[in-house]
Amino acid sequence: ISACLVGSEMCIRDRHYGIWEKDTKNIQESILNVNDRLIELGNIQSNYKVLDAGCGIGGSSFHLAKKIGCNCHGITLSQKQVESAQKMAKKLNLDHLCSFSNCDYTDTPFEDNSFDIVWAIESFGSAQEKAAFFREMKRILKPGGKILFADTFKPKPYSIQGNVDMETMLNGWAISDILSIDELNALAATFAFNNSKIVDVSKQIVKSVNKIYLAG
Repeated sequence: ISACLVGSEMCIRDRHYGIWEKDTKNIQESILNVNDRLIELGNIQSNYKVLDAGCGIGGSSFHLAKKIGCNCHGITLSQKQVESAQKMAKKLNLDHLCSFSNCDYTDTPFEDNSFDIVWAIESFGSAQEKAAFFREMKRILKPGGKILFADTFKPKPYSIQGNVDMETMLNGWAISDILSIDELNALAATFAFNNSKIVDVSKQIVKSVNKIYLAG
């Protein structure tokens, strides 16, 4: 089992922060760039079954279904988000590929070896017990399956206790802490996720950070 990771040293999370390429015209395109980076990292194929862990209202699942034609199941803690995603799937005529349900990604109802890919965009950091996420993903992934992250990580291990800026920021998002890349790799290895690829896109999300900050 391998884990493909997109890492950013910037502690930013509340909304999706897109990657700006040279030809990116707007923030919507920058967000799609994140999806496309993960698709490439995971080498996602049309016959794959993808778990969108922390799916929100389904944007990534719809992009995957339209671009790749793979089957996606999105999970979220919000029943309202599930209902919105289901309605949008029907509106886009993607309900034959995209389904959604309300559950915790550390305790899912899926059978063992159910998915080829676990897709987690800005959702892993919210896990109170990070090990529980890996334990459950190891169970439901098929042999050779991959976890694809696009999230924020600390540049090095340190405690946020006493760091007023970090505590204020993370607690405001109901996040207890985020891992460093080294901590992430060490934890992943305990669950046999051993082959990782790290892409630091900190500089490429700065424009998104500024736009979202200015938008209030």
